Amino acid sequence: MFDIGFPELMLVFVVALLVIGPSKLPETIRTVAFYVGRIRRSLANLRTEIENEIGADEIRQQLYNESIMDELNQAKGQVQDVINEANNATEMTPLSTNSDQTLNRSSGQALDKKGKAPEPDPNLTDELPQAKSNNDNARSGT
Repeated sequence: MFDIGFPELMLVFVVALLVIGPSKLPETIRTVAFYVGRIRRSLANLRTEIENEIGADEIRQQLYNESIMDELNQAKGQVQDVINEANNATEMTPLSTNSDQTLNRSSGQALDKKGKAPEPDPNLTDELPQAKSNNDNARSGT
């Protein structure tokens, strides 16, 4: 606090020894130390009272809570960014240009707006009967 080093302390001690004398020096040192201790305690009590009056503990707690909330909001933003990136990376384009069909990610089938797979079109030719007739032809030898 006062930045007093050892040489300065020795100089004060020598001057006190010459001014006060060797017989009263120990008693004087005790008295000075007593009053310095009292002043320190009084200043500490005064500081505590002032902090209680202005609510320094509550202000410190509020600042600490605000810093934690800022950290949580930053972490939440980072997590949300990662989620958004993951969603963008896993999005698939629709199979057809028709906007009412989307792709079922698990089975790969096109889904309608209700999330159901559409019924097969009966007008489309089914290859199974041809395959069956080709099998029949192979068995008969023709």
